[in-house]
Amino acid sequence: MLARHTIHPLKSGNEDYRKAVSLFLSGRTNEALAVLSKERLWQQSTEIEKPREEVARNWTLRGELLAAKLDFDGAAHAYGEAVRFAPDSYDSWFAYSFFHEERLHFKIAREGYEKALTLARVRGKDEDVGIILNNLGNLHYAERRMVEAREAYEEALKIRRDLASKNPKDYLLDVAKTLNNLGVLHRGEKNTAEARRAYEEVLKIHRQLAVKNADVYLLDVAKTLNNLSVLHRDEKNTAEARRVCEEALKIHRQLAAQNPDIYLPEVAKTLNNLGVLQRAEKHTTEAQQSYDEALKIHRQLAARNPVVYLPAVAKTLNNLGNLHYAEKRMVEARRAYEEALKIQRRLANKNQDAYLANVARTLNNLGNLHYAEKRRAEAWQTYEETLKIRRQLATRNPVVYLPVVAKTLNNIGNLHYSEKHMAEAQQIYEESLRIHRQLATRNPDVYLSGVARTLNNLGNLHYSEKHMFEAQQVYEEALKIRRELAANNTEDYLPDVARTLNSLGNLYRDENRLDEAREVYEESLRIYRAFAERSPAAYEHYVAKVQDHLAGIP
Repeated sequence: MLARHTIHPLKSGNEDYRKAVSLFLSGRTNEALAVLSKERLWQQSTEIEKPREEVARNWTLRGELLAAKLDFDGAAHAYGEAVRFAPDSYDSWFAYSFFHEERLHFKIAREGYEKALTLARVRGKDEDVGIILNNLGNLHYAERRMVEAREAYEEALKIRRDLASKNPKDYLLDVAKTLNNLGVLHRGEKNTAEARRAYEEVLKIHRQLAVKNADVYLLDVAKTLNNLSVLHRDEKNTAEARRVCEEALKIHRQLAAQNPDIYLPEVAKTLNNLGVLQRAEKHTTEAQQSYDEALKIHRQLAARNPVVYLPAVAKTLNNLGNLHYAEKRMVEARRAYEEALKIQRRLANKNQDAYLANVARTLNNLGNLHYAEKRRAEAWQTYEETLKIRRQLATRNPVVYLPVVAKTLNNIGNLHYSEKHMAEAQQIYEESLRIHRQLATRNPDVYLSGVARTLNNLGNLHYSEKHMFEAQQVYEEALKIRRELAANNTEDYLPDVARTLNSLGNLYRDENRLDEAREVYEESLRIYRAFAERSPAAYEHYVAKVQDHLAGIP
C-alpha cells in the first residue's frame, strides 16, 4: 500500500503529505507520523479550504505508516477517519478495505469493498472495478461463499480480458491473477479439470511474460508451477506433481542465488510443498530432508525478522510433526508440535485474528498424538481447548470454522467411544452430523464426505451397542453417499466405500444374513485388492482382514 504513495510522491497530495512520504523514504517513519499527527489532521478537517479528499489521503497515509510499524489499532482508527472525512472517495474505501482484509476482518472488508465497487462503477473505471471484484472474490472464497466468489472472479476476468485485448502490456498480468484465483476456487471445490485449465493458462501467460523479462516474471512462473504441483498431487498424479514442483524449486534456487533476501522464503515454501508430496509418496527420508532444509531457512529468516517468518517456522514444524507422527516417531512428533504450539500461542497473543486458528490446528494434532498413545487425560485437555477455540472462531465466521468444529467434535466423539461413554459419544457425533449436513446443503462436493464419515462413526456406535436396525440405516446412507462420491473421484473415495461395505458385512454376519455378508465382503475385497496392487503397504492389511471375515462364513 505504501508503494502507491512512493512512486510519484511529489505529483500528488498537499505539503504535509509530500513531506511525510519524503521522511518515510529516508527511513524516518516516526517523524513522518509526527507530521501526520491526529491533532494536525483533525485541525485540517476544520479548514474550509482543505478538500475532504486531501484530508482523507493524509489519514490513509498515516494508517499505512502505522500498519508498517505493526500498530494495527492505530492504523484501523486512521483508515476509519479517512472514510469518515471522504465517504465518496474510492481510494479511501479501497485502502480501508484492503487493510481489514489483511487483518482477516472479513465482514468489515467486504462492506468496504462493496462501497468502493459502487464508487468505481459510477466513475466508469473498469480497471478499478476489476481490482475490487477480484478482491471481493478473495474475501468470499476465504469465507467459503463459493457462488459469490465465482461470480466476482468471473466478472473481474471478463473485464480484465477486455482491457488486456486492447493493452496486453498493462493488463495481461491482471488476467493471470484472476485466473489463478479461479483455479484455487475450482481446486477447493474438487473441480480439478477446470482448475487445471485455469492454472495452465496462467502458466502460459507467465512464461510468455518471463521470456521478455525473466527478472520480473520468473517468480510468477515458479508460483504457478507450485499450484499445478499441488493440483497434480490431489489427483494422485505424483510423477507430474514432482516434475513441476522440482522445476519450481530450481527456479527459486536460481533466483535466490542472485538475491537471497528476496527469494529464499520462496525456496523454503517450495521445499515445504515438496516435502508434503514426498511424504504422500512414502519417501519419508526425502520428505524429512526437504522439511529440515525449509525449517533451517525459516529459522534463519525469523532470526532477522520474527514477525514475518515465525509463522512459517511453526508451519514447517507442524509438517515435520505430521511426518514423525505418521512414522510412529512419537517423541519427535511431540517435540515438533510443542515448539510449533509455543510459537503460535505467542503470535496469537498479539494477533488472535491471524493466529488463533493455527493454535487450534496444532492442538488438534497434539490431541491425535495423545489419543494414539492412549494418553487420555492429555487428549481430553487438548481436544477440549481446540473445540473451545474453534467454537469461538465459528461464532464470528461460521462458514470458515464450522467445518473444523465438526471435525473436532468427531475426534471427541471417538474419544468417548473408546472409553465406552456411549451416550456422550452419540450426542457428540449427532452434533457433528448436523453441522456436516448443514454445510453439505450449500457445498455438497466439499462436505458430503464429512457427512458420510460421521454416519459411519454413528453406525459403529450403534453396532457396538447391538442396535442393528439403526446401525444398518446409517451405514446404508453412508454407503450411498460414498458410492456417489467415488463415481466422480475413485482414488479418494473408493477405499471409503470398501470400509463401509466391510462394516455392513460384519452387521449382516452377526444377524446370520450370510449371503448378504458374503456379497458385500467380496465387493470390499475387490476394491482393497485393486488398491493393494499399487500401494501394498497401505492396503494389504485391509485385504487380509476382509479375507479373514470371508473365511469365517460357512
